Amino acid sequence: MNENYLFNMPYIRSNYDVLHELKSKRTFSFKLIYSKFKRILFGLTLCFNFIILLNNSCFAEAEADTSLSKQLLIKILRIPSVTGQEKELGEYLIKKTQDMGFSTHVFSRTDSSYNFAASLYPLSLNKPNLLFINHIDVVATEDSSLWSNPPFSAAMINDTVWGRGAIDMKGIAAMQLMAANNMLQEARNKDLPYNVTVLFMSGEESGGSKGAKEITENHLDELNAVTVFGEGGVGLRNVLPSKPDKLLFFISTAEKKSLWIRLSLKMRAQGHAAIPSNKNVNKIMFKAISRFEQRKPEIEFSKESKAAFKKVGELNGGYQGFILKHINWIVLRPFRRTILERSPMLLSMVTNTMQLTSIQNPYCAPNKIACQVAAYYDCRLLPSSSRKNFLNNVFFKILNPKIKIDIIEESPGADPSNPNSYFHLMEKAIHENYSGSEVIPILFPATSDNNYFRMKGIPTFGIMPIVLNEELLNTVHGINERLPIANYLKGIDTYTTFLHLLMGNGLIK
Repeated sequence: MNENYLFNMPYIRSNYDVLHELKSKRTFSFKLIYSKFKRILFGLTLCFNFIILLNNSCFAEAEADTSLSKQLLIKILRIPSVTGQEKELGEYLIKKTQDMGFSTHVFSRTDSSYNFAASLYPLSLNKPNLLFINHIDVVATEDSSLWSNPPFSAAMINDTVWGRGAIDMKGIAAMQLMAANNMLQEARNKDLPYNVTVLFMSGEESGGSKGAKEITENHLDELNAVTVFGEGGVGLRNVLPSKPDKLLFFISTAEKKSLWIRLSLKMRAQGHAAIPSNKNVNKIMFKAISRFEQRKPEIEFSKESKAAFKKVGELNGGYQGFILKHINWIVLRPFRRTILERSPMLLSMVTNTMQLTSIQNPYCAPNKIACQVAAYYDCRLLPSSSRKNFLNNVFFKILNPKIKIDIIEESPGADPSNPNSYFHLMEKAIHENYSGSEVIPILFPATSDNNYFRMKGIPTFGIMPIVLNEELLNTVHGINERLPIANYLKGIDTYTTFLHLLMGNGLIK
């Protein structure tokens, strides 16, 4: 049977036609599906590329903000601004803040007294004002050769920036400014309920007379401050004995008064060192210093320190927490010094401290006995302590009457600022940025510009919203001061969160 015959048969042709028709439909169906699939794939590709571009744009913007923050910190760390030489840094910051879009107001612009404000809105509008205060001066670096990296190099090592002022207080000033910068666009688009001012001041390291004192005595009305946040506590671990990993942030509501004292002695003595003599100014001074070092400071609890110890005890828990919580009980008083000496930070909150900082003789040859000597003490007094009582109880009872006492500098005392709504907004901002952390109001064991504002009745709190360890804390005023960039950026985020909470809370009274 040949092929032509088969195709001529009716039933065979019919089946062939059917098969051909089915095949054509199958091909058409496949082409249609494939075509639709290509269209869907093309659309998905477009969406995917759009998302990538959008993400890259957002990432680039975030990266640009991060880059700007880093550049600002590095630049200001590279400008030496030892107390009395702040003008160069002040001039840079004035131009920088103006270029960023801030409204600026200069209060004074000399080498030793450079003070200005950078604000979201002009101060002339007299809007209720949130003040971030800082100081642009730093302490001297002494022997730079002891540093691992030059103190004004702003060297970046393992994503940590090194330099005098990285923590105290240029790094904090940069955090405040970048947080305020994050509000600038919003301030342009609508009328915010608050102004935000970053106040740059001079001379804090020498007592504040050229900065905070000048501002609070002559320009406070221009600022119209409702509250102030300045230098103060940080985030720390290894504070709670039973919970060393617990992160605690300390916001200062009060602080000690500083008292800088010089002890000096002059006397006629034999000149040649080959002949032993008791008429030796250094021997007499060292004997007095030895008495100071052996003296135990009196423990004094204030309302603020009692509240701080109570909260620390509650957070710690257990028998150790119970002891800390009730450490001022009469039955525990015989043991509290031993307990507190295990934590120098806690001890400093309830005692007046005095620290020998230097001993000086005029230069003379090694074989000549010096005729004069001076010893310098940095004393920090509790808010309730008076200078007169401190000097009577500590110095005059111990010193050789031939030793002269001079007060070089004294900071003001002020009543504590009670935690208020602004305090609790900062507390909330810290909780949002540092999950699981706790906030404790404390008496700051050091001294800052904050008391000048507290003296004027303005609620003033001290917080540097960064986490530090003991090693980094010890670099403040010391060798190898440095700050990890991650900590720095986290501080900016926390200040920014606080400002967003502030603008949306309606706290104005």
